[in-house]
Amino acid sequence: MYKVKLSQYLAPRSEAALFKGVPIELFNDVKAHFRAMGFPYRIQFRGPRKNDTRNVKNGGFMAKSARQSSCMKEFATSFAVYLRDKSPWNSRGEYVGE
Repeated sequence: MYKVKLSQYLAPRSEAALFKGVPIELFNDVKAHFRAMGFPYRIQFRGPRKNDTRNVKNGGFMAKSARQSSCMKEFATSFAVYLRDKSPWNSRGEYVGE
């Protein structure tokens, strides 16, 4: 089915993300993994925001001040995984009830 080794992408406990810096090539496997486990998750794409027609004057690159969360999936090089709000799971994936 899928074989994903996510332990190398664990985010520090001080951050809201469960995993960060996961290569975009693993997107489908990670998505299948979380769906199979029943975790309510959300994905935030990361990477250079290039080839963006909103900033043609700068060679297609957005300004450095642009929010990191504005990266589109098609340009992403990696992604982070977060649990959805109002989840019965805590930020480390432990069930805490509803």
